[in-house]
Amino acid sequence: MRYLLFVFVFLTAACSRQRIPSQYEPNTTEINGEINSKASIESLIAPYKEGLDAEMNAVIGHFAHDMYKKRPEGELGNFMCDAVLEQYNRSSVAGDAPAQMCFMNYGGIRVQHIPAGDITVGNMFQLMPFENEVVRMELTGEPLLAFLEKTAASGGWPVSKGVEMNIENRQLTAMTINGQAFHPTKTYSILLSDYVANGGDGMAMLKEMPRENTGVKVRDYLIAYCKYKQSIGEEIRADVKGRVVSDEAN
Repeated sequence: MRYLLFVFVFLTAACSRQRIPSQYEPNTTEINGEINSKASIESLIAPYKEGLDAEMNAVIGHFAHDMYKKRPEGELGNFMCDAVLEQYNRSSVAGDAPAQMCFMNYGGIRVQHIPAGDITVGNMFQLMPFENEVVRMELTGEPLLAFLEKTAASGGWPVSKGVEMNIENRQLTAMTINGQAFHPTKTYSILLSDYVANGGDGMAMLKEMPRENTGVKVRDYLIAYCKYKQSIGEEIRADVKGRVVSDEAN
């Protein structure tokens, strides 16, 4: 019994001792010109970069003329709104209730110019780098009028074909939709980005309004539209023809 007690005390004391290494030798590596980290990183990502470059450089359509970002109306804004509206109405999401118009916030257009010629996937990522999705809203009355007046106060937003707006002193003075005078008491089906529908760009009046989420990114609608036009052998045009007329136009 005493022997067992002695062994227990000995082992307890041994386990409680602080163990200190007899010697520590640091292992350091000097960073100098002999280490080519850039080359090794480039070698590592090369296969992925090649695949990404091929995808971004893929030709998906053709612009018949130069496209510019301009206010109150420009070719790029016209193209984006027409593409989203047409592609949405062609999709199964629209069903039997097509949208009547599409607005894009001017600040959401991220390039100033895309030249005439081939359109690539990369062009569309540059034009719309954000992950914004398209939403459909049924608007009428005060919220709709407040939204339209806000676009006029900012100098005009891009809008799809069939809509004509007249702005004077940054106020909406007239508007027609497919040749019919706008009536604030009627309900209109409008496509917007979720950023705007969530109140972005000063559109707080839309934040609490009902919406239908399409689950499709703005950019994906643009790419699909370009591919569709290419598949039927059509160039893409988006001429400036007075959709938005302002007394401030240059």
